[in-house]
Amino acid sequence: MTSARERPLRSLLFVPGDDGRRVSKALASAADAVILDLEDAVAANRKSEARRSVAATVVHSDRAGLHVRVSAASTAGCLADLEAVIAPNLAGVMLAKASSVQEVASVGWAIDQLEAQRGLTPGSIDLVPLIETAAGLVALENVCRAAGRIRCVAFGAADYTTDLGIDWTPDETELDAARRTLVTVSRATGLEPPLDAPVLEFRDSEKMRGSAARSRAYGFQGKLCIHPAQIEACHQAFAPTQAELERAERILAAFDTAAARGIAAIEVDGALVDYAVAVRARRILASRP
Repeated sequence: MTSARERPLRSLLFVPGDDGRRVSKALASAADAVILDLEDAVAANRKSEARRSVAATVVHSDRAGLHVRVSAASTAGCLADLEAVIAPNLAGVMLAKASSVQEVASVGWAIDQLEAQRGLTPGSIDLVPLIETAAGLVALENVCRAAGRIRCVAFGAADYTTDLGIDWTPDETELDAARRTLVTVSRATGLEPPLDAPVLEFRDSEKMRGSAARSRAYGFQGKLCIHPAQIEACHQAFAPTQAELERAERILAAFDTAAARGIAAIEVDGALVDYAVAVRARRILASRP
C-alpha cells in the first residue's frame, strides 16, 4: 500500500489558524493536505491566540496531511510558531519567505531539536520552503539542500510578483521563468516536484482550471489552494486522463516485451518508445488515484 507521504500532494488548502469555523471545514475537506496558517492570514495582534488554536488542532486532530505555515525565519515569530506546533500528527512545516540557505538550515535545526525534546521520530516532520522572493529563487539550489527533511518546495507568486514589482497577469507568463527554475532545480537536487502558487480569484473556476492545467504542464505535483471550491479542479488537473492511462499501459506492455528480447526502441501508436518514454509511462500509471 502506498503511504500518505509517497502520494503526490495535488491540493494543499490554506486556512487561517485562528478561525475555528474555517479550520473545521478545511479539516473535513477533500484536500490532500491542510495548511494551518500562522503567517499572512493571521492579524499581527492575534498571533498568540492563533498559535494556541493551531497547537490544539495539531494535538487533537487525526487529520492526515496536516501542515502549519510558520512565519519567516527572519522574524521573531518563527521560533514561537515552531515551539507551539511541533507535535505528533504534524505532517509538515511550511516556511514562509524562505530566502537563504542559512534561514532554512536554522529552521531545520530547530525542528530537529523540538522533535528530540518531544520524543518524536527524527525527521518525521517535513519542511516545505515557500519561495516568495527574488533572493529565495536565486538561492534555490542551496535552499533545496539545506535540510534533509525537505520534501519539496512551494511557490508563492503573490509575494514574488510584489517583490519584483511586476503585475500578476491572467495568463501568468511573467511566472514562466520562476516556474521552470523551481521544477528544474527540484529535480536536480532530488526533491519531489514543487507545489505551485494559488489562484487568488477563488470564485473563478475557469481561471483555476486553466492555472492548474499549466501547473501540471510545467511539472509541478500539485497546487496551493485558498478555498475548498478549488480542490476538485486541482485533483482533475493532476490526475491522468483515461486516455493517458490506456496509452501508458499499451506502451509498457509493448516495451517490457521488447526489452525482454533485448530491444530498447520500438514503435507504439506511431511514435518512438524508448527507456525515457517507458519511465514516463510508469510515472503516469503510478499517479492514478
